[in-house]
Amino acid sequence: MISSSENAFSCFTRKFQVFFSNVGSIPKSETSDIPLETTSKHAMLSAKKRFLDYIRETKSKNTLKSYRVSLSLFEEFYGKSCDEALKERREDVASGDFQRSMRFSRIIEKFHRWLLNQGFSINSARCNTIGIRQFFKFYGVPVMVDSSSGITQTVITTKDFVPTIEQYRKAFNCADLQTRVIISLALDFGCRISDFLAIKRSDLPDLNQTPPIAFEMITQKEKVLAKTFISSESVELLKTYLETLKDNSNPYLFPSNGKQALKPEAINYKLRQAFKKAQIHIPEGKRLRFHSFRKRFLSTCANLKIDESIARILVGKSVDKSMLTYLSDIRLRESFVEVREQNLTLFKHRIKSELEMKDEQIQSLQKRISDLEQIIQTFINMFGKNITEQVRKEMAKEGIAFKPSTLQNLKPYELIKTLIKIKERKTQAEYEKLIQENNNH
Repeated sequence: MISSSENAFSCFTRKFQVFFSNVGSIPKSETSDIPLETTSKHAMLSAKKRFLDYIRETKSKNTLKSYRVSLSLFEEFYGKSCDEALKERREDVASGDFQRSMRFSRIIEKFHRWLLNQGFSINSARCNTIGIRQFFKFYGVPVMVDSSSGITQTVITTKDFVPTIEQYRKAFNCADLQTRVIISLALDFGCRISDFLAIKRSDLPDLNQTPPIAFEMITQKEKVLAKTFISSESVELLKTYLETLKDNSNPYLFPSNGKQALKPEAINYKLRQAFKKAQIHIPEGKRLRFHSFRKRFLSTCANLKIDESIARILVGKSVDKSMLTYLSDIRLRESFVEVREQNLTLFKHRIKSELEMKDEQIQSLQKRISDLEQIIQTFINMFGKNITEQVRKEMAKEGIAFKPSTLQNLKPYELIKTLIKIKERKTQAEYEKLIQENNNH
C-alpha cells in the first residue's frame, strides 16, 4: 500500500513542480532545436542534411547510422523526401486544426505497420520510427504517437536475460566478496561496463559519510556527467573489500593480475558463476551480462514513474540542458533512495526494517497530500490565465493544436490533467526507448 501511495505522490509532486516552474515563462525558442548560430551557416543545405550533420556532431556513430537508415526508409514508404514531409508537417501544425495536426501521427503509425510487413522485428520497427520522429522534433514540430498504437512496443531481446531483484539477491548470497561488491555497485550506478571498470580506488568518496553518498563520473561513450550515489549496502561492502586491496599496487577498484582493470569478460564470468551457484536457470539462447543491471535499474525507474531526466542523469545518459535547472541534488537523492534503497535492496534485514516504518510513512504522506491539494487550489486561483497560456505552449511543443475556444472551455485543473497525461505518454515512450537502446554496449 505504501509504495503505490508514495509513488503516486512523488510522481504528481514532480510533475506539479516542473509545470509551475514554467508558468509565465517563455521558452527561448519554440520553433526549432537548431542552435541559432548554425542556422544561417547551413541555410543552403537540405533539412535532412542539417539534421544528420547535427546528429553527427552531438551523438554516437551508431545513432547517426540508425537515423540515416530510418529517414531513408521513411522516404521509401512515403514516396516523398524528408524536406517535403517537413513542409507538410509545418503546414499541418500552423493550420490550427486538431485533426490535421494529428495527420502525421497516423502516417507514422502506417509507416510502423509497413516496416513490420517488410519483415522488420518489433524492436527494429520501433527503432526505425525514432529517426523520423526526432527529425520533426529537431525542427520544432514534434509528432506525438499513441502508446496504444504499438509504435512504442518493444520486446526484450532474445539474447538478454534480465534478472529480477529476487534472482539478484539469490546470486548475491552465493557470491564471493568481490562479486558481491560488483552486484551491489552495479545496481547503484546502472552504468555501462566500460565506465564501471574505469573506476579507481582514488575516485571513491569518503565512505564515512552518511549514505547514500554522492558519486560522479564522466561517461566514456557520451562524455556526460553521471550524478549518482553509493548505497548504504555498497558502503558496508566496500569498507570490507577495500581492506583486501591494501597491498595491491594496481589502482583500479576491480584490478586484474597486471596493471589494468578486469576485462568485461571476467566480470560477466563472475556473474554467471554466482547465478550458477544459486541454481538460477538462464533460458537457452539467452545471455547474462553486466548490461542487465542497467536495464533493471531503468525498468524500476519506469515502474516507479521516476522523472525520465532524473533516470538519465543517474545512469549517465545525456539530458536536455533546460531540464537541469530544476533537477536538484536533493531530488536526485530522493529518487535514488526510492529506486535502490527501497526497491532494489539486496539485504533482507533492510527490507524488514522498511516494512516496520510503513505506518508512519502512510500518515506522513496523507498529511503531505492534503497540504499539496490546498497549494494546488491556491495556484489555480492565482494563475488561472497563465496556466491556460502555458498549456497551449506545451501542447504546441508536442505538436497538438487546439482552437482558442476549446481551451477557454476547459478549466485550469482540467488543462493540467490533460497536459500531465500527454507528458506521461511521452515519458513512457522515452523510457521504452532508453531501456532498449545500446543493447550491445
